[in-house]
Amino acid sequence: IDQKSEIAIVSDINHPDIAAIKRSILNNAQRNVTIVSAKDFKNGEDYNLLILYQPTASFKDVVNSAKARKQNFFVITGNSTDYNFLNSVQSEMQFKVSNQIEEYLPAINSAFNLFNIKDIKTDYFPPLQMPYGKITSSNNVNVLLESKISNLPSGSAMLAFSDFDGIRSGYLLGEGIWKWRLKSHDATKSFEEFDNFFDKTIQYLISDNSRKSLVVTHENFYNSSDEIVISAQYFDKNYQADADAKLTMSLEDTKSGKIKLIDFLKTDSDFQVNLNGIAAGSYKLIVKEKNSNATYSGRIEIVDFDIEKQFVNPDFKKLKQLADATSGNAYLSKEVEKAVQKLLKDQSFQSIEKEKTKKGSLIDWVWLLIIAAFCLSAEWLLRKYYGML
Repeated sequence: IDQKSEIAIVSDINHPDIAAIKRSILNNAQRNVTIVSAKDFKNGEDYNLLILYQPTASFKDVVNSAKARKQNFFVITGNSTDYNFLNSVQSEMQFKVSNQIEEYLPAINSAFNLFNIKDIKTDYFPPLQMPYGKITSSNNVNVLLESKISNLPSGSAMLAFSDFDGIRSGYLLGEGIWKWRLKSHDATKSFEEFDNFFDKTIQYLISDNSRKSLVVTHENFYNSSDEIVISAQYFDKNYQADADAKLTMSLEDTKSGKIKLIDFLKTDSDFQVNLNGIAAGSYKLIVKEKNSNATYSGRIEIVDFDIEKQFVNPDFKKLKQLADATSGNAYLSKEVEKAVQKLLKDQSFQSIEKEKTKKGSLIDWVWLLIIAAFCLSAEWLLRKYYGML
């Protein structure tokens, strides 16, 4: 994921969509984009992803080469697409279209779960254009954006993804995505929101299935006196940490067969469960993410071992060596009185009395000065009152 990805945009036509797509992809410094025609396309091994912009029959060699290498691809259709050719080279999306051009508005599918779409907004996106017709999706297609005609659902996908036979593919149905990027800038005063949205689609298509989405970290053996903490991380299809994951663990005692269900708690960096106080024994654990059903299984063994209980008898030989080396004495438990008398007679332990005298000026005693001033004032007033002055 950290290495630079090479992406090829294959197109036989000039369209502002291509420039918008290139600029959006290059917003991520880990991406590099090459624009090439289908005729000039040579070595697909140089690229991590192929973006097929409005493919026609001239793309046949490109598609066959990608299939042979099981290379991920992203198809973008429009008014210049050869839909009969597209039907013949893939089975995820089937098109029956007419010559009439229609405008389709996007609508987010809330059931989409391949990666996080919380920050994706399409309310202000203008419509995309493509021929009107019926579009059928296979069962393994996951729809991110559905299409609408004049705010009425069309029943067709606009942006969808498929993961089949080791190949990840994406389909954006309609041309005019450059207007989305421009409108996003008008609404937010920045291209960042749209570029992040498009980058998530590219990240999904570049990634493969070799990485685990649920990673659980634990030791095989624990001492019963140790802190027993099992941590886990869950990643979506884009391999971004999902803070909203719901992880639970089933802990089974292999001897008694008793099962205990424990929910993981969210921390700053991962999810954790604390097993402190659990009885010693052998356990089988199964961690499951509730939304995606991703699972992990493993085993742990807790050994009844307490380091403080291992050495209950003193090593008299070593204690005697220590006493001799420090000019001291070693005593057994039956010689306690002898040790006490030795300490009482030892003149090196003398009682020390310290005396500390602190002198201060009366004028520094503010409260005393206040009392004296009050008394003198009171005396003067009384004498004045009784005519003694």
